[in-house]
Amino acid sequence: MHPMDFSIPSSGMQSADAAFDSAARSITQAFNQGQPTQLGQASNQGDSADLSSAVAGLLASSLTFIANEKAAIVEDSMTQSTLSVLG
Repeated sequence: MHPMDFSIPSSGMQSADAAFDSAARSITQAFNQGQPTQLGQASNQGDSADLSSAVAGLLASSLTFIANEKAAIVEDSMTQSTLSVLG
């Protein structure tokens, strides 16, 4: 019997966390540099695309984190079930 390996979902969660931080920094920098002139609108087309891309990155990284979290929960449940059958 092989023990469950939580390193894969853990690694995925760390990667998603880093991506989330990076996207959040991009959005913060855009606002601090005065690029957005109104909420959701930037001063020029290039800035708008960058901001949209950063917001999409936030969403994607949060969904990736949630998926990896659920994988870890399933692995834990499987481990508990296996141990209860063996014990």
